[in-house]
Amino acid sequence: MGKTSGGHRENLGGVVRTMSLLRNLADGLRSLLGKERAGQELDEELHGFLEMAAEEKMNQGLSRQDALRAVRLERGSLEVTKEVVRTAGWESFLETCWRDMRFAARRLWKNPGFTVVAVLTLALAIGAHSAIFSVVNSVLLQPLPYKDPGKLVFVWSTMISQGVPISGLAAPDFREFRDRNRVFSGMAAYTYAGFNLELPGEEPSRLQGAAISANLFSVLGVNPILGRMFLPEEEQWGRHRSVLLGYAFWQTKFGGNRDIVGRNLRLNSQEYTVAGVLPKGMPFFDDLPRVDLWVPLSYAPKDEMDTRGNHYLNVIARLKPATNLKATATELSGIASQLEQQFPENKGIGAKVVPVREQLVGDVRSALLILLGAVAFVLLIACANIANLMLTRATARQQEFAVRSAMGAGRGRLLTQLLIEGFPIAILGGIGGLLLAAWGISVLESLIPNDLPRFNPIAVNSGVLLFCAGASLLTTLLFSIAPALFASKADIQDTLREGTRSGSENLGSRRLRGLLVVSEIAGALLLLIGAGLLIRTFGAMRHADAGFAAENVLTMRIPLSEADFPSGHEDAELQ
Repeated sequence: MGKTSGGHRENLGGVVRTMSLLRNLADGLRSLLGKERAGQELDEELHGFLEMAAEEKMNQGLSRQDALRAVRLERGSLEVTKEVVRTAGWESFLETCWRDMRFAARRLWKNPGFTVVAVLTLALAIGAHSAIFSVVNSVLLQPLPYKDPGKLVFVWSTMISQGVPISGLAAPDFREFRDRNRVFSGMAAYTYAGFNLELPGEEPSRLQGAAISANLFSVLGVNPILGRMFLPEEEQWGRHRSVLLGYAFWQTKFGGNRDIVGRNLRLNSQEYTVAGVLPKGMPFFDDLPRVDLWVPLSYAPKDEMDTRGNHYLNVIARLKPATNLKATATELSGIASQLEQQFPENKGIGAKVVPVREQLVGDVRSALLILLGAVAFVLLIACANIANLMLTRATARQQEFAVRSAMGAGRGRLLTQLLIEGFPIAILGGIGGLLLAAWGISVLESLIPNDLPRFNPIAVNSGVLLFCAGASLLTTLLFSIAPALFASKADIQDTLREGTRSGSENLGSRRLRGLLVVSEIAGALLLLIGAGLLIRTFGAMRHADAGFAAENVLTMRIPLSEADFPSGHEDAELQ
């Protein structure tokens, strides 16, 4: 019973605290939105209290005039009481911050040279940082556009004895792993292939395609917007004449015609029936910017599908809910050992499982983070530069701060004021940086290599907006804290005694400015040395010996149609 009563008291206390918080919030909002009415209510409340106190004095035998005079002497000035009440709420702090912001904006307007330099410096730094962050956000931070991407893994062959740490799976091995494993809810395979599209009245065009197992998109959790996916029986050799179209290819080549499903297309001199269309923006793996169409995996020659030595399949699988990577690796190693004993061709071939994100971004993660760190140094240098400028302005305002302190402004009040004065610069710099980032992203997209994985568009999205806002807030603290601390620590008597010489720089200010200058130079040298080493490495790679004479040498690919060259021996005649 005691425990129950204690629980009720705790719940009641929580309700009371919540109601008190809501009441304070409502009172503050009413004061902000209706100052005149709130002031009238406060006047009525204080005068009512004064009348009650005077009435008590009158009951003791004093006249009304004497009673009111006695109450005023005991309670103090009503105006002072009003000011104490007004400054007690949270809304008073907001009003003070707003006044400081307006004061800072007026000072910036009167000093356009300082304002332009500070805002442009900050905008360039935040813009560069935000543009690089947009790439990092797209590649490293945003989830892959598939259902529960954390459960997707790649499965690879390992041939350590042959010096091949990672390789694709042979088609027979893929089927064995798919049938024997107990750790995957689904296992699919794909490989890339080129196709010649022949449409009546048009020149043949070369398309980038992929051959996939029938369950690939179900493993990824992707559904078509038109038609259907491949059927299991279409994986059988000779029954593979179906094709899935990519959204972009469907729009550009067929104008988004919804009657495309069921239509025949001539690919590599063979007829294929359109089974469906995949959704917009559905990315694929590896370094291909776009896949135009997909065909069943069984489109390949039958002997190629039955050869164990041909490791050409990329295999992706989805882990079961209660399965981890360690158990998966153990299971696959056991299956690989069984295949090694069962088939001589599998001698020395193991298995390796790698999470999809690690496989796709593992090679570029370090480079992107280093680049993000480099532009962070640029932002720090910009903050040090602006802090130096603001410290110079704070030195010139020493007497102003001393007078404020003499009139009752505490150290915390001065510190808050100078921190808030940095916000207009940060806001303008953040807006300018966001505009520069939007422009910089378009430039970056033209420079980014094709092998950089891009599953999500590189754009100014909500994540980049939050990052830009956070960078603006952080830079406000970074470049405002030093001048604010300097101003709040100034000695009032010494400053007022110096009078007109108060704008002169003291030893502490000179040391702080020197430290900021040294920090700027050190950061700039660090970036300069890093850039120099990078350029030197790039130059060395360009002039490295390739092992053969590369001058006047061209490379090309000549795809051979299966229908025109059915035996596979004609390619030897072309060599």
